[in-house]
Amino acid sequence: GKAEAGEGPVDTALREAEEEIGLPRARGCTVLGEMDAVVSKHGLLVTPVVATVAQGFRPEAQEAEVAAVFSAPLDTFLGARGHRCEDVQFLGGRYRVHFFDFEARDGRSYLVWGLTAHVLVQVAKMAFSREPEFEEHERAPRSLL
Repeated sequence: GKAEAGEGPVDTALREAEEEIGLPRARGCTVLGEMDAVVSKHGLLVTPVVATVAQGFRPEAQEAEVAAVFSAPLDTFLGARGHRCEDVQFLGGRYRVHFFDFEARDGRSYLVWGLTAHVLVQVAKMAFSREPEFEEHERAPRSLL
């Protein structure tokens, strides 16, 4: 969601989490920090905020805000299983867009892609101190190497 007047990235993230999944701002999580800002496909500057969630928290999707809530092991976003990618033109450059097909514990299938997938790959790289099992970025053509 977009920041409201006077909000920084952390305030925005906490408000949005409360509105979207019912995460209480005051006691629901511990903010670990902000990541580098990225540009969304809509041209918006997004600053991801990373936090741990209080044990026992059960998210409740607000249908007007989100389609579904599910959990996935963080290392999912470093593995080749269920991963595919596309190289696309965007804002004058070429970028790799990652897609992860994931089956949740309830048997439902989900697709995590684009900006969300990019952020989760970055968080997983930091958390596990390792690179993904797939090419994260588009490789330069041989003529440029």
